[in-house]
Amino acid sequence: MRIMWKWAESVLKIATGWIPGLGTAVEVGLEHLAERRVRRSALAALLDLEEHTWAPNSSPAALLRADFGIVPFYPRTAEQEDLDAWCDGGPPLALRLYTAPGGFGKTRFLRQVVRARREAGWQAGFLREGVLLARHGKEVLFSRGKTSLLLVLDYAESRRAEIELVVAAARGCARETVRIVLLARSDGDWWGELQQAGDEVGDFFQGPAVTAPIRLSPLTNSVDERGTVYTSAARAFDKKLRGPEATWAVERVPPLDDEDFERVLLIHATALAAVEGEQVPSGGLLDWLLHREVRGIERVREMHAGLGPELQRALLHAATLVTLAQGADSRQETVEIIRRAPSLADQPRARLDEIAEALHVLYRGRRWCDGVEPDLVGEHLVWRQLTDAPELLPAAFAEEVPEAQLETGLTVLNRLAQREPAARSLLTGAIEGDLGRLALPSVRVAIATGDPIGRMLAQALARDPDLEVARHLVGRLPYSTTALREAAAEVEEILRMELEDGEIAERTEEERQKLATRANNRSNRLADLGRRE
Repeated sequence: MRIMWKWAESVLKIATGWIPGLGTAVEVGLEHLAERRVRRSALAALLDLEEHTWAPNSSPAALLRADFGIVPFYPRTAEQEDLDAWCDGGPPLALRLYTAPGGFGKTRFLRQVVRARREAGWQAGFLREGVLLARHGKEVLFSRGKTSLLLVLDYAESRRAEIELVVAAARGCARETVRIVLLARSDGDWWGELQQAGDEVGDFFQGPAVTAPIRLSPLTNSVDERGTVYTSAARAFDKKLRGPEATWAVERVPPLDDEDFERVLLIHATALAAVEGEQVPSGGLLDWLLHREVRGIERVREMHAGLGPELQRALLHAATLVTLAQGADSRQETVEIIRRAPSLADQPRARLDEIAEALHVLYRGRRWCDGVEPDLVGEHLVWRQLTDAPELLPAAFAEEVPEAQLETGLTVLNRLAQREPAARSLLTGAIEGDLGRLALPSVRVAIATGDPIGRMLAQALARDPDLEVARHLVGRLPYSTTALREAAAEVEEILRMELEDGEIAERTEEERQKLATRANNRSNRLADLGRRE
């Protein structure tokens, strides 16, 4: 396309020399076309709908990723019609939040909606993380052109600051229509915090342009329809793994009535197992997927001459740490993450570079190295590896780890603990391993993703009532909170106990007032505990 543009530009410039008076008009036209081309390019850098290509040396689990587009979309007709009506009617600016557990198909659904909006002439896509902070990001989205715009923010619970920027920039912009869709596993404290935001953003979230959170239902509760989804997925996997001429014959659809199959991801995983000649019960699917992932990592290791079989376990540790960091943007960042693994501590830089390259081959996607996805598979890898190699847990939260990666690591552990109560000990171990450094990241993760991390933090504070930690947290706890009620009560108790030290008669009036305030705050927090849902 770029070559054709350059050729056409050259031809037009030559023609202007033959036709008097045409030169200025053509030059203006070319400048206008060039400007539009640059604007489209800048917009594409902000809005993502890229479909990645799966190859035999890619992550086996990536076959299940929505952004690899292997499984055909199964229509959510009622939801899509409702969302289309919302896009086409109502105020110039409106926002919706869709929530559902991991594996329910939120991202897959909105990718289909984005495609439909683009076909209808809209500018639409998934807003890439951090791009609004880049130079001209807000200008490209909101200050140029009047075309209707649909923005989707995935993992919205962890992107509150970006959401506030988007809403503030979108209010009063020149576009005819702006629709913002947020995707998250649940609403919670982070949603309440948006309603209290400044710069009139909070007013917007409390106003009529924002609907109440919509819980996305399972793709289907009909066992027959689940069978249709299963068959479609199996045929798609068969063609991808055996070639476009492959025709997989359905001998028998396995039982799909288990509640686990509310997660469409697990229907797809069952279909993948069938194509590979296996029938796996729903409770064993994540272990089966993880076993395939280990084999895939081993295949890629064998492609690298410098990575002998003695490094097989270390590669799993490296993949675990990158998954806890939720990916890396470069080779250098990947190396910085994986060198924390004790099993790689003595490896030379050249060997670490080769391991990073192997992970890049497996996990390239939105970032240079995404880590293991879909999320359910990545979380399962983290659980199994941290259980098998306990030394990885302190390595993942070591002193040199940036705070952003502390938060992503705690987020992964918290999501895992929400599904698997047996994994909560990992969360407790991480927080209690360095309470001083992890207390504030734990608060942020609790606001974003909810229980149980707030309770784990409260237990850590009860075991180690650190006054400095309590002082650091007290001004950062939301006044209205569900996920942090226990932690807030513990913080108030630590501060109250500090004020109560000493003789009552020796206290100044100011100290007595502070103690009374602390006692009142503690009473309020304890009352909140009694109302916990």
